[in-house]
Formats: sequence, structure tokens, C-alpha cells
Amino acid sequence: MYTRRRKRVVIARPIRFTLFLSVVILLLLFTLNNISRSNTAFGYSKTNNKEYTTIIVQAGDTLWSIATNHYDCNMDKRRIIYEIQRANNKKTANLRIGEQLKLPPLY
Repeated sequence: MYTRRRKRVVIARPIRFTLFLSVVILLLLFTLNNISRSNTAFGYSKTNNKEYTTIIVQAGDTLWSIATNHYDCNMDKRRIIYEIQRANNKKTANLRIGEQLKLPPLY
């Protein structure tokens, strides 16, 4: 039976290869660092817990009405609603009368 011998790999320019590997590793680390820092949806910034405003849900309140009444009228209401849901760990837009909501600061 015929056995193939493996060819030995020789790096012709070790300095260039080392430089290439260093650049690849640095790019990988940079990318992973940015991914770990931007874990908020849509790339919006995180908010500090100390800056939240707390409100109590009244009869007839919706996330849309809260977003309209408590935030700048030029801001995208969908983004505001998303951030309110995220700040309160809510999966849906359902509100209960008397429920406390944290309103994050949005800039």
C-alpha cells in the first residue's frame, strides 16, 4: 500500500507572517470588544439606573401616551416605547393600573 508523505510547510517570510497574525488578532480583539459593549438593541446607549424617573400607570395610559407626554415630541415614539419596555423588563405593551414604570432618560 502506498503511503503519502505530508509536505512540510515552510514560512518563507516569518516576519511578515508574524505581522499579519498580529494584525488579525488585534482586529479580532477590537471587534469582540465592540460587540460586548454594544449589547443594546439598535445601538442605543445604556442608561444609568440613577437617572430613571418613576411614574404610576393611571387608567387609560398606554406606552404611546406615556411616550408622548413624558418625552420630546421630535423623538421616535417606537424607540421610546422600546426603551421603556427594556428598562422595565416588559415583553409586551400591556400595562396595569397602579403599576410603577421606570422612564429612562433619552437624549
